[in-house]
Amino acid sequence: MSIPEVKSIKFLVQTDQALGLVPSLTATTAVAEALAKFLDVRGILLGYIDGFILRDLEEHAPRESWQTVCDEAIRVYLEVSKPGLLNEDCCVRNFQVRKNANDDSYEVFQIDFALCYERNPEQSDESWILEKCEQDDEGAIGTVMQCRLKGGYVYTPTKTYWVYRGLTKEKEQQLEEWRQKRAEEEEAKKNEAEEKKL
Repeated sequence: MSIPEVKSIKFLVQTDQALGLVPSLTATTAVAEALAKFLDVRGILLGYIDGFILRDLEEHAPRESWQTVCDEAIRVYLEVSKPGLLNEDCCVRNFQVRKNANDDSYEVFQIDFALCYERNPEQSDESWILEKCEQDDEGAIGTVMQCRLKGGYVYTPTKTYWVYRGLTKEKEQQLEEWRQKRAEEEEAKKNEAEEKKL
């Protein structure tokens, strides 16, 4: 486990922002200062989550649950990143999904914070928001799952950070047209592949 990941998990636990959204912090490790230069292997022990990664949703959950589970993954990401974390590796393999024992619902947890960085306290709001927009973590979840689930999930961006970038109605419409065209192309490829099989 990397040093940034240890710091990120500790940061999240201290802020209580991610309570129930990330694995529970069970323990941390450290080596006596005298031995640190020889044995500097820092780490944390996180609670085990019996489930599957979001990327494999199609294999483990019924189609009628896909929309809810993917929307929940985006909600979890937005909650976890609120306290000022930038995740440079936010992707569908970094979310663990667990089926509830009591009903047919699913819980989603964000895992793997190795490439997370805390916001610099001296960084301006504008600069921070620009970083978050350019990273587009939300899109890394929603767009990928929409493509993977081929019609079983429709990604609708929350535009959490877009509003700060001054995304105009015209640009928003262009983006929506591009997404629609891309979805249609994907559907045409899928149909073509199925016709070739016949």
